[in-house]
Amino acid sequence: MLGTWIATALARDGRDLLLAVETETCLTIVCELGSETTFAGQWKQALEGAFADLAVPLVLLAPDAYSPRLRPFERGDLDTRLATAAFVCDTELHFHTDLRVVQAQLNAFPFDQPPHYVPAIAVRRLFGIRG
Repeated sequence: MLGTWIATALARDGRDLLLAVETETCLTIVCELGSETTFAGQWKQALEGAFADLAVPLVLLAPDAYSPRLRPFERGDLDTRLATAAFVCDTELHFHTDLRVVQAQLNAFPFDQPPHYVPAIAVRRLFGIRG
């Protein structure tokens, strides 16, 4: 049910990170970029952490979500979301070293994009989770 993602690499405090924003809900994932052999595990762990933090059962996560479909980078609305997420991520990384905490803060951040302004709310609505 998740769509395509836009992403950027960030180098912070000696760590190479991937910051990815799902284009419909603004769900934001932050994980170690790692190598070709470790990236899939890092992505899976970050995605599952986001779902756990949002109280969305993992059974609702489609298997193809573990292989993110990246959307070609475009100017305009999408790069504004990514730039905003990168700014907030950089700020959060000054206060937290745990990427799951950073990710949770990003998913509580209100993006100025309708129809859902807060990724946590948008994802829960997408999967029919109330409360």
